[in-house]
Amino acid sequence: MTGDDAFAAALEKVLVHEGQGQFSDDKVDPGGPTKWGISLRFLQSIEGGDVNHDGAVDHNDVRELTREQAAAVYRSSWWDRYKYGSLASQLGAKVFDISVNTGPSVAHRALQRALRACQLSVVEDGILGPKTRAACNSLVSDGLLPAFRSEVAGYYRALVVRHPDMKKYIRGWLNRAYD
Repeated sequence: MTGDDAFAAALEKVLVHEGQGQFSDDKVDPGGPTKWGISLRFLQSIEGGDVNHDGAVDHNDVRELTREQAAAVYRSSWWDRYKYGSLASQLGAKVFDISVNTGPSVAHRALQRALRACQLSVVEDGILGPKTRAACNSLVSDGLLPAFRSEVAGYYRALVVRHPDMKKYIRGWLNRAYD
């Protein structure tokens, strides 16, 4: 699978998990208004977040975000930035998907814990650097992806314990973790 094909397939999975472009403004969601899985908080943090070019990054930018614009944001701010395409395709796509939902540091820490569960020595620092990447690519067992899924599910469960108001999300989060 080429790099563009791998990204396109991974993006489709993210967009399914993120509601296929439905606008949401759930007060429990710390990201604020969200569409295509891209939140107002995130748009405000990146250059080019003023989607409608009105001089302000606000809920209107989220509401007007197109699928193509979302794909470009995902490509530059996640897929290319963290080089998910350099991981085995299924693993790279899964880490990308979880990174979109939890943030890169949380997803990368879960990956590092999963590597340790597979008996590989890596530091849990939340950075998908050369050592973590090499550990992922050196693993010949099929155990890394299930271990990663388990770590992510554990993260979601702990999040609900810390923030009981988020319990309404747990079923979808666990589906996402194990998908």
